[in-house]
Amino acid sequence: MRKDNGMLAFTMVAIALIFAVAFFALNANKTADYEKKEKTNAVVTGSVASGSQSGAAVPECIDGAKTPCKMDACAGEKICIGGKWSMCVLLPKVCVPNSTVACSYDNCRFGKALCDPCGNGYGKCGLVECAANEKCEKQ
Repeated sequence: MRKDNGMLAFTMVAIALIFAVAFFALNANKTADYEKKEKTNAVVTGSVASGSQSGAAVPECIDGAKTPCKMDACAGEKICIGGKWSMCVLLPKVCVPNSTVACSYDNCRFGKALCDPCGNGYGKCGLVECAANEKCEKQ
């Protein structure tokens, strides 16, 4: 009978150990999940313990917002799409860069206006300088 009691005690200890291991394993997973969730919440709200930081989940901008930008020397715009800024898009061209058009300088004289290097528009009308041997005409 003593042998049976010893086997019973061994079995009970083994079962207790199995339950203890299972309990600690479950709690360890819950703790890890809780810590991961807290870190994720901190990144989303921007409140990380080391200071305010913006995480990947925080949008850079509000959809539809626009901000000016430059590409080389030309003006453009960035547009917010899906919480992120687009690449710089140049403003539409209205003239061929560095081309000229005839314009009325005053009631008696004609001049020329020069298209800016970006093609966004013409500058002020200016008088055309003619060389002494050149005939200036309306264009």
